[in-house]
Amino acid sequence: MIEAILSDRLQGALNSIVVTRLSAAIMKESFYSVRSDGDRLMRTVGLRIKSGFAIAIVAVQESESWRIERRAEVQLALDEGPYGRFPYHPLIELKGAKAAATSRRAVAAVRAVARKQMSAFLKSIGAVDGATLIVGSLIDPSTIGNPHIRTHAREGELFRGVVARALERKGIRLQILRERDLYTHGAKRLVCTDRQFRQQVDRLGRGIVKPWSADEKLAAAGAFIAA
Repeated sequence: MIEAILSDRLQGALNSIVVTRLSAAIMKESFYSVRSDGDRLMRTVGLRIKSGFAIAIVAVQESESWRIERRAEVQLALDEGPYGRFPYHPLIELKGAKAAATSRRAVAAVRAVARKQMSAFLKSIGAVDGATLIVGSLIDPSTIGNPHIRTHAREGELFRGVVARALERKGIRLQILRERDLYTHGAKRLVCTDRQFRQQVDRLGRGIVKPWSADEKLAAAGAFIAA
């Protein structure tokens, strides 16, 4: 069963450390322990995919227990203008050739920013044994009739895709799970109830990870079942 291990070297509230920049794109990290470069630990990452960024929790396994090593916010898009984080919206908000051209530029910017930022993030955390991407939906956008909802689905597909490809380029094994399925899936993996898994996840980060919102908890849960 997962149990919290609090490092003696906790350095307090080291919040929002800027480790890399790409124009307005910033990756923020908070570190909760200092690891030794001696023994090789099992290291996994959970990434809660949002519109234009991902909240990442890196966890390490020591013997039979897990601890959270760091929280990071990885930008996947330039948060500039109305379409930086919503690159398919021009197709429903603009007309004709301008709509298509604006969307193409916005999508290309997402791919460029995400590739650079994910590369920097993965380099910063070292060897990773597995990853879980947590998303709101896995629905095929082409099956959605409503243009606005379909546009959001395409953007969700784009953002999870750029993160998945970054992991695949590094040879990192990954799984993609819907938010609503995550705790049930984790409980089955750990042979416990959904409630027990939620409580275990909450205990590991409470008072340590800041912020410790629902998104951080989802990312942490994903990290714990990524191995």
